[in-house]
Amino acid sequence: LTDLAALQPAVQSIAVVPVGVTRYRDENGLPSMRPFSRAECRAVIASVERWQEHFLQISGLHVYHAADEFYLRGEVPFPAAETYDGFPQLENGVGMIALFEQTLDDYCSGQAELEPAAPFDSAWPQSPDGAALSASQVAAGRIVIPTGTLAGPVLTRAASVLSAKLGLDLHVQPIVNDFFGDTISVTGLLTGQDVISQLQAIRQPGDTILLPSCMLKADAPIFLDD
Repeated sequence: LTDLAALQPAVQSIAVVPVGVTRYRDENGLPSMRPFSRAECRAVIASVERWQEHFLQISGLHVYHAADEFYLRGEVPFPAAETYDGFPQLENGVGMIALFEQTLDDYCSGQAELEPAAPFDSAWPQSPDGAALSASQVAAGRIVIPTGTLAGPVLTRAASVLSAKLGLDLHVQPIVNDFFGDTISVTGLLTGQDVISQLQAIRQPGDTILLPSCMLKADAPIFLDD
């Protein structure tokens, strides 16, 4: 980090992200690794905050950021959205929750409108005239949202707020990652077979499943297990 700081302003953002530890390490005799503990996550965040102060002094930006997983596993409140310097590493899982919660707050307070995401034409339910159906048209019962175990509590709180505001019955269902191992807890690494098997166990008549797009390939509605 000292070396990178010396490269200012060429270095625009740096992230620290915990490595994913799958069940295949033990099966293949790889060196033992484990996820961060709560205390270790908090120590990482404290170190990041010290370095952010350093970068602020030399560049006016925070530059160095901890992935959302550290805050969730460490049970530490997320920093304000402006701390993320415009969210340069969203796709690396840095600042996603802070941006999500800010967007939700702005929407619920009437300060912003939500823009609908463009669905996959081949995967989204279609009305007779070919137009994509809205959530209220699709769902006669619950709208079930599968997610990774890490984001489960965040989305459950959001679903409660949005259910009341929109008059929908949103139900968040955390999915345990049996394919890669339960230490893999992010939504983007869930497989279709785990989603199917675990949703079948809680299925009710009239359910509509709302899949987060990060579970699928960017250019096709295909899961990691094809």
